[in-house]
Amino acid sequence: MRMLFLFNAQGYMRCKAALLLMCYALSTSAYEKTFEAVYTPDPNNPTNNSFVMRTPGEGKCKQPGDCRGALGMQLPVVFESSTGIDVAANASDPRQGAYFKIPLSWRSVMLINTKTGSQAELKVRASAIGARYVLTQPAYELSPGGPSAPNHGHGLLWQGGMWNESVAPCYSARLWYLVPKIHEFHWQYGAGDTCTKKALYEIPGPFIYNKVETAFEFIMPKPLDMEPGEYTASTLYSVGPGQDFDFGQLMLPSDSQIALDFSFVVNSALTVDFAPGSERAVLQPREGWQGWLNSGRKPPGLSAFQDFKLSSSSNFKMYLDCQYSIGTDCGIYAESATNNTQVAVDTTVSFPAGITLNPGRRAAIKVPLGQGIHNAVSFEIDGVQLSRGASMQYEIKPEVTALMVENPGSTYRGVVTIIFDAST
Repeated sequence: MRMLFLFNAQGYMRCKAALLLMCYALSTSAYEKTFEAVYTPDPNNPTNNSFVMRTPGEGKCKQPGDCRGALGMQLPVVFESSTGIDVAANASDPRQGAYFKIPLSWRSVMLINTKTGSQAELKVRASAIGARYVLTQPAYELSPGGPSAPNHGHGLLWQGGMWNESVAPCYSARLWYLVPKIHEFHWQYGAGDTCTKKALYEIPGPFIYNKVETAFEFIMPKPLDMEPGEYTASTLYSVGPGQDFDFGQLMLPSDSQIALDFSFVVNSALTVDFAPGSERAVLQPREGWQGWLNSGRKPPGLSAFQDFKLSSSSNFKMYLDCQYSIGTDCGIYAESATNNTQVAVDTTVSFPAGITLNPGRRAAIKVPLGQGIHNAVSFEIDGVQLSRGASMQYEIKPEVTALMVENPGSTYRGVVTIIFDAST
């Protein structure tokens, strides 16, 4: 008697991934900006588990290496003090002069998977500020005894010299654009969130900051801990006196908000490789049919084994789709049988260490698979798994075999689709 069991192996890779950071107007006066990033597994670099920022930086922080990992963002916001800066007021109150407070503390933003509702935490903070200040007349005219080199008059206007000097706890990389009426600066922040420069002479109004820019740092979630798919979130920064971006009491902004949207795309890689001919599995006794017939023993259990290779960068589920169903199991059917025409086949899967049952991280050895997504079994990946050896096993119990042999000459057949679902 020959038992024939046919099946198909099928992998569903419905995994799509993304990091997108967008700024959109949450009020009638807000600056909009979009950042995009994505995670895609690289089989040639399995240890890579980081998002890649797709949006280029702007201004002085164009590249992450330019500003200690921060990414620059230009703000078309103009700050203006119509009355300028009063020296006496600034001497007793730094908020009455050149004052810059930024949201240096980490802010938590919860990203939400648009399909499943699962969450991941992104942290963001500002870490730099830059602009050009614009005077109504040349700097050397505002400071008595201005130097013969007219551009250097800026150094006499402010305590500690020009704005690339004495700005602790901020750090200035170098002297930027400088002409008699304009001084460009860029400060990176360290331990404190507030940096100032005090005026030594009256600064007539209007006193203006333009070409304003900041830079954001991100602590990204771990993409291997996230379900594949799109994640979105938003956060809002206020701008103005006493707000998140606070440039002192005098400098009033042309926009009052900076709105950021985030959309992460997490791409997942799942490949399943069966050897040629694996679409057909023959169930038989371990010692073969002839060995059983010669032994005179009771009908044995029937089984078939198939090895395969699996590569995955994220958790996945497995379940069956059956041509013939018996409870949650798939069955095989003999058209010529007179009784017991349909019998169940136990289908199990085994994975090596690094691929475990979820929840619980239990060893995945001979894990029973059932029919339908409602019976799906979840597996957890420890990092990126590449070409890991695994096996399928199909079994018919001895007591079921005893029923089958009551139909001599019959061939039992059935088709099972094994579904590997990475869209979890």
